[in-house]
Amino acid sequence: MCRRLTLRALLLCTIVVQALFAPAGRAQPVEAPHVTAELVTTVDAVAPASRFEIGVRLHPEAGWHLYWSNPGDSGLPTTVDWDLPADWSAGPLRYPHPQRFEDDGYTSYGYGDEFLLTASVDVSADAKSGASVPIGAAVEWTVCREELCVPGEVDLSTVLPVSSAAAAAASDTLRRFATSASRIPAEVPGWKVTAAAGGEALALVLHPPEGAALPSRLEAFESIDGTVDRRERARVGRFDGALVVAMRPGPRPPAIGDRFAAVLVADRPWGG
Repeated sequence: MCRRLTLRALLLCTIVVQALFAPAGRAQPVEAPHVTAELVTTVDAVAPASRFEIGVRLHPEAGWHLYWSNPGDSGLPTTVDWDLPADWSAGPLRYPHPQRFEDDGYTSYGYGDEFLLTASVDVSADAKSGASVPIGAAVEWTVCREELCVPGEVDLSTVLPVSSAAAAAASDTLRRFATSASRIPAEVPGWKVTAAAGGEALALVLHPPEGAALPSRLEAFESIDGTVDRRERARVGRFDGALVVAMRPGPRPPAIGDRFAAVLVADRPWGG
């Protein structure tokens, strides 16, 4: 069934790609239209009552891009639905910070290069050593280029053996997870942030810890659609030792007393 996904997208049918089970601990990449997808884990074998990281590696074709949890003016969020044993559990899906795409007056947030969507998985204490456990991920996305958007889906699967001791994955896989972790937004200890809204301004005031340098440039990505007018980039200034990030409110701005969520990406480490 076809559906319109963006204000400018062509009507295209969803393409579904099914991945076969791969050898234990190492799923094979799947080639979908304009996207390569792969299920990866930080272990090649799990131990009972252990925790490991699971991720979906997505690599859009050159010139194409996928979308963040808040896609902006076009596309849909890239989502993952994990398929795990009933007594295993996965934590929240973690998105790396996005980049900004602007085209003909439209602004969206996403990824034009390879990235990982990750989560932590807790293995049941009842997992039986010697068993082989299938795990999977149902991934949905919209991949876009200029005025053309293509929706896609893929089912990724692999099998992990259960052993008395966990076995780490290959070094190249671990490096991918480490790179992704460095791009995942996190609260920075010591910084105090307040928000103020009124009239034509929505401002974040960031008070640094002693000795921390204020960034001179940053990019702001609002987490909730409609809270900010994304057509205008955030304006950054300094006042009384604090960093002030001013944005124009969107059609559904936060009211006094509401919480405002955003990711701020600076041109230098926040703690340095």
